[in-house]
Amino acid sequence: MDKRILVLLPLLLVAAPALLYHAFSTDEYSYMSAARSFSHGEFIKVEEPSRFPLFSLSLAVPFLVFGANELVAKLVALAFGLAAVLVIYELGRRAYGEEKGFWAALAFSSVPIFAFLSTRVLSESLFLFLFTACMLVLREVAVENKQGKLPLLGALLALLFLARYNGLFLAFVAPIVLWKQGKLNKKFILSKDNLLAKLAFLFVLSPWFYYSYLQSGSPIGLAWTFAKQQQVSIGQTLYMALPDRIPTVFGLNAIPGTTFIATFALLGFPLLLGLYYLLSSKSKKGFVKDCVLGKDGFLFFAALMVTAFVGEVIGFFHLSLLRYIVTAAPFVALLVVSHAEGKVLGRDWKKVLSLLIVLNMVVGLFLVSLFTPFAPIKLASYEKQALHREVGLLASNCSTIASNMRNPIMFYTGQNHTDISLTPECIALSDFEGGYIGEVPSGYQMVFSQGGVRLYRKTA
Repeated sequence: MDKRILVLLPLLLVAAPALLYHAFSTDEYSYMSAARSFSHGEFIKVEEPSRFPLFSLSLAVPFLVFGANELVAKLVALAFGLAAVLVIYELGRRAYGEEKGFWAALAFSSVPIFAFLSTRVLSESLFLFLFTACMLVLREVAVENKQGKLPLLGALLALLFLARYNGLFLAFVAPIVLWKQGKLNKKFILSKDNLLAKLAFLFVLSPWFYYSYLQSGSPIGLAWTFAKQQQVSIGQTLYMALPDRIPTVFGLNAIPGTTFIATFALLGFPLLLGLYYLLSSKSKKGFVKDCVLGKDGFLFFAALMVTAFVGEVIGFFHLSLLRYIVTAAPFVALLVVSHAEGKVLGRDWKKVLSLLIVLNMVVGLFLVSLFTPFAPIKLASYEKQALHREVGLLASNCSTIASNMRNPIMFYTGQNHTDISLTPECIALSDFEGGYIGEVPSGYQMVFSQGGVRLYRKTA
């Protein structure tokens, strides 16, 4: 069997149960609703236009063929995850040889949080695919001296920006990498390829500039709106995000020292390694120097830098922590496998790694199962998502609807929220969601009620 197929098996096996059962978060419905609007050519009616557009556009294409289909949306997200695994295989093959590339991709394919995110209709798998693709092309330019690939790198950086606006930080990391590799000189800066890279970046972004202008009146208005939504002081970021997100999840916040440890592990460690990369020579003495300063050490450096910025500085104060540190996972897999035989796992490194992969898959199956009816632990979030989906499907034939759970209703009905005072055909309410829309008027019959989620339909 082709090794490119084998490296995909862990992710495919872990993801399979998620394709049979559907329950979606508010963010997932937001992406799918935007994709549904895009597939109908309705670019102005998007509920949350400042949300990263590329993932919704990626969903819109198959929606044109198959309709706004839940399974199709999941398959698209999974396809991006599988593509990221193949990129890591190619990156590892070029950097460390065929065998190490295979094992690195196999290990990455089994990472539980990556597998879980690849089963969700979120932009993480797309972002990770584009990020790894950028790193592959950056390696070609910096290590393999393929300067002609610079325009491709510019285009990929623009797509990365559209997958997550803060992915643009890689554009600031890449020159550091080129400088440390001895490539950033006057001839390089003034080269035709460098100019074409900038033009490719702007060309790929030009449709988004126009879309942003239509939505906000400014070519960068949507990005600016997003930035203002995320605005928070550094003090708030450190207080609300880094110190206690993981310790709180595991009930460890009462243990002395966990705040400092979590802060250092998530922010200090990547930044210190970044400074080490910048200030140290290219000597290869020792494992850390080899990882960070070796020929392909820039992979680790860039992954950590983007993880530190995208995760800690921008997103941790309001989004799940693990969604952001997964950026570094493929490169950690590459570096561990590249040094496995000598200093990390020993002579039996393949056996140890095989055991780790199996354990990863077990944990991944557990995570994925939490959002199915057969979950070993019943999550309130799954119950809410399942009920919202059920009501959304029941309301799909309503001509007008008022609801405080707008994203699910928007996806299943294709209808924007109607004010309750206008007596819409249906009213959908959820105790899980905030937002008071008014009392249910007389003349409505409750047709569904379960777990705090209700659907009313106007009587004749």
